[in-house]
Amino acid sequence: MPGACPACGYKTPTGVENKRNPKEWQLSAQKKAANAYLVGNSLTPSGRAFSNTFETYVAKTPEEKKALAFAHEKVDTLVDQPPAHVYFTGPAGSGKTHLATAILLDYIVRRNYLAKALYVDWGKLSTMYSGRFNLQPDVQTYLTRLMDGMQTCDLLLLDDFGAEVYNGTTTKAPVDLANTIFNSRVDKNLIITTNLTGEMIKEAYTQRIVSRMNAHVSGNAMLFAGIRDHRATA
Repeated sequence: MPGACPACGYKTPTGVENKRNPKEWQLSAQKKAANAYLVGNSLTPSGRAFSNTFETYVAKTPEEKKALAFAHEKVDTLVDQPPAHVYFTGPAGSGKTHLATAILLDYIVRRNYLAKALYVDWGKLSTMYSGRFNLQPDVQTYLTRLMDGMQTCDLLLLDDFGAEVYNGTTTKAPVDLANTIFNSRVDKNLIITTNLTGEMIKEAYTQRIVSRMNAHVSGNAMLFAGIRDHRATA
């Protein structure tokens, strides 16, 4: 029976509601499920995180155009040649998070919405994990679910890794957390963004973490150098 609007009385013409074929209905259901998983389980720095797409990235300089092209290539790598560890490093505001998020979102589309993907802000995660014994029950439940998802999802974006590092050091809890995550992602798709150099990560988290991060990173790393501060010019 055609649908009708109770406010204006408009009725959907007969047959319109049945025009979508089964494949379209299936894809629509897959898209809904994939987006619900991503939005419902990710730990983002703000509600605008998923507005960072390839379409909204403004590439004006040769360096920015190179970064954009590299990011597009990495979607192909993650889809067609898994596992891959994509590694973006460079100063704050250089567009690492924007392009990493764009890769994540495009990956989901390229996988026909059958992939489970997560965006996790490392700063928020490390703070939550460090105080895990004092969390409210509902937050503890969420953290448990998030930890499981980070270890099993098809693609994990770990954004701003090392955000809590101060004067080259961190505390035991973030190191334990990093060990758990990177041990579980050795042979799974992973995107990492960080402001730290490899040596700084090694000093703060040990060589073991660096080794886990570097698995499957050959050809997938980029230094965001010579790029304007996107945050300052937004």
